[in-house]
Amino acid sequence: MEEQFELQDGERFITGKVLSIFFQNAANFYKVMLIKVTDTQNIVYDEKEIVVTGHFGQVQEEVTYRFYGGLTEHPKYGVQFLAQRYEEEKPKSEGALVEYFSSDKFPGIGKVTAQKIVETLGNHALDELSKNPDSLKKVKGLNQKKRETILKVLDEEEGTNKIIFFLQENGLSSFIAYKVVECYQEKAIELLKENPYRLIEDIENI
Repeated sequence: MEEQFELQDGERFITGKVLSIFFQNAANFYKVMLIKVTDTQNIVYDEKEIVVTGHFGQVQEEVTYRFYGGLTEHPKYGVQFLAQRYEEEKPKSEGALVEYFSSDKFPGIGKVTAQKIVETLGNHALDELSKNPDSLKKVKGLNQKKRETILKVLDEEEGTNKIIFFLQENGLSSFIAYKVVECYQEKAIELLKENPYRLIEDIENI
């Protein structure tokens, strides 16, 4: 049995980049991942890396997330972080944004193009594109197909994050939240506001 650490009051999280996904179960979204720690809150942990476990949906290596939960002591593997929910951290520095736009999320967008996007729109590129998608037209050499690819990915990501946040705010775990998104897609919030009891029939373990 894992031993739960006695922790300080207040919400606890670890922020870090996913270095490697050691294990994942497609049936229940359970994953075991190695994280490079960049920030913590209300926990005592001084190491540069930590293993994070929990139920996660769309998690990618080389992407930074904030994991909410607490430290545990695994009898065999030592100190780990058990996450109850999580959210992707928006990159804010120039280097992080270039890495983000040139990642596998955006097919056909290499580092040169990503650099142009950041140079043109600045370190608040994601906020700018959220408010004004047409600002992407300012980036020289970016054709319509690439603009459409970028905006489509950002739109889908924002929509999914909005649904997950809504479900978690209403008491659902990350595991259940992603099963709901998988079932209802972009109509999740609308359908559940109309009839939340449909979860009992449509989703296992509710």
